[in-house]
Amino acid sequence: MKFRAKMNEALSMKNLALIASVINKQCKQCTLRLNSQNFTLMVTDENSSPKQVVIWCVLEATKFFSEYFVEGISESNEIYLLVPPEMLSMSLNTLKATNNNAKSVKLKLANKITPCLTVEIVLSTECGMNQNCVHDIPVKLISRQAWSDYGDPPPQDDCDVALEMKTFKKLKAVLEKFRKLSPWVALSVTSEGNLSSSVTSSTATVTTLFKNTVASYSSDDLRDKDHTVRTDVKKLCLLMSTESLTPKRAMLYFAENRRISFYLACDSFAFHFFIMGVEE
Repeated sequence: MKFRAKMNEALSMKNLALIASVINKQCKQCTLRLNSQNFTLMVTDENSSPKQVVIWCVLEATKFFSEYFVEGISESNEIYLLVPPEMLSMSLNTLKATNNNAKSVKLKLANKITPCLTVEIVLSTECGMNQNCVHDIPVKLISRQAWSDYGDPPPQDDCDVALEMKTFKKLKAVLEKFRKLSPWVALSVTSEGNLSSSVTSSTATVTTLFKNTVASYSSDDLRDKDHTVRTDVKKLCLLMSTESLTPKRAMLYFAENRRISFYLACDSFAFHFFIMGVEE
């Protein structure tokens, strides 16, 4: 079982640091799935039984890394690891600065008393020499019997309506204000194909309409139906921290008034996450 990867591009190094920071805000332990195509970080719902993955960050190996090699333990050539996101984020923290002096980042699996994900950052100094900064992050191997708990992001072909937004920035700002009024927020698609968000408190009902969105329906019969999902605004705000990754394309998928799935397409990687609705 082997893994090694290398990054030389400043944008890829910065993005990996930002991704690790976002994942760190979501959980105390994440899952790293390695195969020949993708480098995938996953977050499971800590309160669900059996395990349920709620966030996927999928990095395209050939586009994100300049060098990438995986030798797994099965026909599918895969490795599954439990990784502490706080340690991963801290080890990559220097890469988030715009003017950082990192020349390259190497990742590899190593056996140092305990299995570790080793992060080696090569930094250039003022005198033109290289300085190596090495972090060993303890990881746990996930047995093959448990791999089925960590599947791919769910397909979106069962959704009623798909809504494309240019950015999540304004939505996130509105939700941060809404959480001061109520623990619940209702997201819905209007008949004009716009996104509406509303909260109701003991003194007022506040609604914000987001225009310049594009709605696609799985069938024409669904155009005149209500598409509303009521959910936990605090949890949604936490998930919305992914907006800091400045996605090029943002999609919301509404399914039977019970679930909203989100898809954020970024440079050479994508974020998938979903949140379930709650009854009034």
